[in-house]
Amino acid sequence: MNRRPTLSGLQLKLLALLTMTMDHAGAVLVRGSLYRPLRDAGRLAFPIYCFLLVEGYLHTRDVKKYLGRLLFAFLLSELPFDAALYRSVPAPRRNVMLTLALGLVTVLVLDRVRGALWGRRPFPGSEAPDREKAPPPLWLELPLCFAVISAGMRAAFWLQTDYRGGGVLLIVLFFVFREQKEALLLTVPPLLLVFYTPMELWGTLALLPIALYDPQKGRTARRASPQQPKSRRGRALQWFFYLYYPAHLTVLALLRDLLLHTPVTLELPF
Repeated sequence: MNRRPTLSGLQLKLLALLTMTMDHAGAVLVRGSLYRPLRDAGRLAFPIYCFLLVEGYLHTRDVKKYLGRLLFAFLLSELPFDAALYRSVPAPRRNVMLTLALGLVTVLVLDRVRGALWGRRPFPGSEAPDREKAPPPLWLELPLCFAVISAGMRAAFWLQTDYRGGGVLLIVLFFVFREQKEALLLTVPPLLLVFYTPMELWGTLALLPIALYDPQKGRTARRASPQQPKSRRGRALQWFFYLYYPAHLTVLALLRDLLLHTPVTLELPF
């Protein structure tokens, strides 16, 4: 019997990394007929990263360390991001790692609020209660959830992060509808169209590899227990994906300076 193809978390990360690199190469180096195809292909990267962020939140052993890694990557990436994509230091926007960090905080708080209302686990790693509470009234749950999501989106707008509030909302959608593919198909395209340009609708194609994701594929028996520490290879891969973002932006900025002779503008605050 033929089984449908599936993708592991590592394969999804590699796909996101590849399409992100194509997007940034098109934005920084390429002009002419190849520019638009590279940028269109790059629209798949951010939705995949948002989905993987939610998966990471649901399976992390320590959400504080997870957030710390994102913030570290944000600080490390800000100068390469400014130089590569805006040719100006500082740039008018903050890099996408801050968007992902704000999305993680928003999902964490949303999970805690809903967990407190429903009597379920408020966040990964906590123990479930002996019994669940009665369902909370909608007049209480909906305003609280709306307030949490709005706060996360407003923070992204205020900090002028890449993808801004729409990026935080996309992460929330992947969290709320993580097991409802039809709901994602109905909500993700309108979000991309309302918050961004029509070109971002290419990001809808990211739902196809996301639908093929199998959380069990690629996991070994050694990692079956959540208490089992990561292997050296696992930690190396983890940091590779964090460090690749600032590294490839740095390389692209240097290549543009060497090949196209377009220097970066430094704007001093005095």
